[in-house]
Amino acid sequence: MNEPKHTPGPWSAFFDVVNNHTNILKIGKTTDLLFSLPGHDKHDPNVRLITAAPELLEALEEAVEIFGENSGSWDGDLWLEIAKNAIAKARGEQS
Repeated sequence: MNEPKHTPGPWSAFFDVVNNHTNILKIGKTTDLLFSLPGHDKHDPNVRLITAAPELLEALEEAVEIFGENSGSWDGDLWLEIAKNAIAKARGEQS
């Protein structure tokens, strides 16, 4: 698969009480602000989904690699197509 164009995870969310918004951060050797969501807090379902996105993408890519090569008699063609389309959408590679 192609190298990701997004900031690799993990991502974290921190609520900024002063400005009333949630910062989505990449924390590693340095802390990088990815973006802010005005009026949201870190418990918002959308914030949780956004911060989980890198791990979800990685898990789905691994599943495609495993099941795509070793499907045997398992009828997973439709699932595999759906998973590949989701990966392409997350990576911005949709045709």
